Amino acid sequence: MNIILPSVSAIAFSIGPYSIHWYGIFAAIAIAFSYWGWRRSYKIKGYNPEHIDTLVFWVVVAGVIGARFYYILIDFSYYLSAPLEIFSIWNGGLAIHGALVGGGIALFIGARKLKISVLPLVNTLVSWLALGQAIGRWGNYVNQELYGKPTTGPLSVFIHPDYRMTGFEQFSYFQPVFLYEFVGLVAIWLALFLILRKKSHWLTTIFPLIWYFILTGLLRAGMELLRIDPMPIVFGVRISLIISLGIAMLAAIVGIYVHRKTVLHSK
Repeated sequence: MNIILPSVSAIAFSIGPYSIHWYGIFAAIAIAFSYWGWRRSYKIKGYNPEHIDTLVFWVVVAGVIGARFYYILIDFSYYLSAPLEIFSIWNGGLAIHGALVGGGIALFIGARKLKISVLPLVNTLVSWLALGQAIGRWGNYVNQELYGKPTTGPLSVFIHPDYRMTGFEQFSYFQPVFLYEFVGLVAIWLALFLILRKKSHWLTTIFPLIWYFILTGLLRAGMELLRIDPMPIVFGVRISLIISLGIAMLAAIVGIYVHRKTVLHSK
């Protein structure tokens, strides 16, 4: 039995000359769920949820700017030739690595201004950040921008000829990388959520933030092996694969150090 995901219109509906894109709708849903969950988890841990209300706007804005800036740097030659496309974020083009840097900077500055610890903020955020990423993958689906190699397997996504990568125009069905990543991110969300709820367990000696970077880094690295979208190549490997593995490895080293330090202090 073959399951083929059809291509759909990127536009949800139009109001006069203005079009509302599914990409933006999914992004808004992702932000709303992440905010709600972050606020709730922060409150359950005994902190003032109003801190989240103060920070969330600037974290989102800085995250979007960082995500777009990173994506533009990756494909700089294209945006240099079409500068107006820099602002067309409804067509996609938000990179999670840039979002983490931009949002992280805003979160750190905001925590300093509020004179609160940044660690509880990020540890209660990361599980819901993973869920937000998962929801956002459906925006990639409607934009037909996150798919992998051609496939004749039991699960595939049909890509309209207008959206097929150069060199793959003769193929119609591709690996639904967006769906694989969606499932992986939901699993990571559940894992981090359960870790956050545990009060005493060896898993909790490693911060949820560290687990987030390990798990999402490995997941993204796996997806990079399937993706065919343009990406700078370093030593014959996609640079996103190198960055993702590097993040996961660095987080694992920090996690081992933190775990050992915690165990030593508990003796």
